[in-house]
Parts: sequence; structure tokens; C-alpha cells
Amino acid sequence: MNYRKLWIKENGPIPLDKQGRSYEIHHIDGNRKNNCLENLLCLSIQDHYRLHYDKGDYFAANLIAQRMDKPAEPVKKWNVSESTRAALRESKLGDKNPMKDPAVRKKVSEALKGRRKSPEAEAKRLKSREGFKHSEETKQKMKKPKYKLKCPHCSLEGGSSQMKRWHFENCKNKI
Repeated sequence: MNYRKLWIKENGPIPLDKQGRSYEIHHIDGNRKNNCLENLLCLSIQDHYRLHYDKGDYFAANLIAQRMDKPAEPVKKWNVSESTRAALRESKLGDKNPMKDPAVRKKVSEALKGRRKSPEAEAKRLKSREGFKHSEETKQKMKKPKYKLKCPHCSLEGGSSQMKRWHFENCKNKI
């Protein structure tokens, strides 16, 4: 049985706050499937939000904030020192980024060559796309190129990015 219906059946109607919003029924142990009356608590939406936020359940607090038409409070920062944060920022920026080194890039590229996803991962990917269909309008947009360019040397026509990247500098008729 729905926990709100159970609350109404046992305790009467759920009250409304000053803005006309229904009070919320909170699961004390956090298990939404445990709908026994001892596990249910009737709270105003503000109290419900504050309870989740203070417990550190920011995801639930943000969902409640959306129902309140209130901007969510910023999530509390991880307990990391400012020097550690600065080191993390620096490691991802500038010359310290290891991926800027051509030797590292080549090593990573070689390591990834020939790798295949496991059958389970591939099945999961395909399942996530199951039932997804593009509209006919979208299909038509995808079929036609954005615009075509014509080579001044040999009059070959093609998509702009491919022509710029591969053909123009390598055209056999280029003088």
C-alpha cells in the first residue's frame, strides 16, 4: 500500500502549510519500502529538506528543494585542504598535464589499440539504446551535409570538414 494512503488511513488527512503545499511523509530509516507506521514521520517540506541536508543526503535535499521552488543550497565541499585542491587543479592544467607529453600520448594510444569491450559491457550499451528512435525530421537533417565545398583544383565536392582536413592540401591537381 502507498505510504501516504497508509498515513491518511491511520492518522487522518495530511496537513497543508501556509503556501498550500502538502506536508511530506518521511521514512525514518531511509528505506522507502519499509512503510510501517513506526517508520513514517509527517514533516513540513522545509523541515524535510533541512533533515536531509543536515544528514548529508544532498541528492534527496535537492529533489525536495525543487518541489519547494527554492534554489538548492550549494553542496558542502569535501573535507580537503586548500593546498590539496590547488595541487589537483595544477595537475590538470598547464605543462604538468601528462597527456601533453607526446611520449605519454603514444604509450596510451598503443596500450588502447585492439582493446574490445567485454560482451557484458557491449550488451549493456545496446540495452541503453533499446527503443530509442530518431524522428523522421531528425533523420532527414542527419542525411544531408551541413554544406558542401568544391575543390578549386579538381572540382571534387564533399563535406566541408572532410574536404578541409583531407583533400585540399593533398589534391593531385594542385599546382
